[in-house]
Amino acid sequence: MVSNEQSTLNLKEQICYQTQGEGIGSVYERLQLADLFLKLAGEFSFKSILELQGLEITKGLDNIFWQNLGAEISLCDAPGVLEIVKKCWFLPDPPEYVTSSHLAEKERTFDLVWNFAQIQQKPELLEDMKKLSHKYLLIFVPNYFNWGTPFHEIYHLIFRKPCQHAERGFKRLRHRAGLRKFLQSQKLKIIKEDYIDAPLLPDIGFSIRELKQTIGLKVKELGSEKISGLHVMEKALKMINFEKNKMMLFSHHLYFFCEVNLENH
Repeated sequence: MVSNEQSTLNLKEQICYQTQGEGIGSVYERLQLADLFLKLAGEFSFKSILELQGLEITKGLDNIFWQNLGAEISLCDAPGVLEIVKKCWFLPDPPEYVTSSHLAEKERTFDLVWNFAQIQQKPELLEDMKKLSHKYLLIFVPNYFNWGTPFHEIYHLIFRKPCQHAERGFKRLRHRAGLRKFLQSQKLKIIKEDYIDAPLLPDIGFSIRELKQTIGLKVKELGSEKISGLHVMEKALKMINFEKNKMMLFSHHLYFFCEVNLENH
């Protein structure tokens, strides 16, 4: 029998292998999310989990760590996005795929509803999250105070290129004080909040490949060969994760874990 620790390690290797084409920074981010998810699962009970929208970014893959602990996973987004997600899912047991048109029948059915990097763009999404959860919400947004933000803004200012990156939306919802005020105004009880994903690499939003394409430089074709998941993970874990007193400057994201007050709904 495989231990929980070994099973988790195997999943980390798999997700590193499957997503290495996203870049080492993204792989590192996924490993950081995995550690947070496992920590939360050790403190709270999640039997049913919904990731609501933003799946074009995450592909729903981070939920494999909760599924491995026995939680039932549901993924909700537009039909076209879900088709892409289905092709990316690499475990034998698929999640439940839910389109927005079927959300009404799912109200108050999930222990946890979470979203990655959408609330700062669409604050109204929080209302749907509150309706669908009967207990907890988990929200991630890009950290506006990351030292890469000026580079991201200058990039779009110079090239007059509409921003399609996650690092956009209301600035007031991309820092802890502003997001905390917003969540409290929505009658949510904040249980945990913190910075996460803090490597030395700045969060500039765009890739070097995208920059080269924007300025007209030739770029190499993306290779189809992959290296082992273990090698990718070892490479990602060599990246520095800064201590608490430096997290505001270096973290790429921040998160809030909240409890829904059903009496207010």
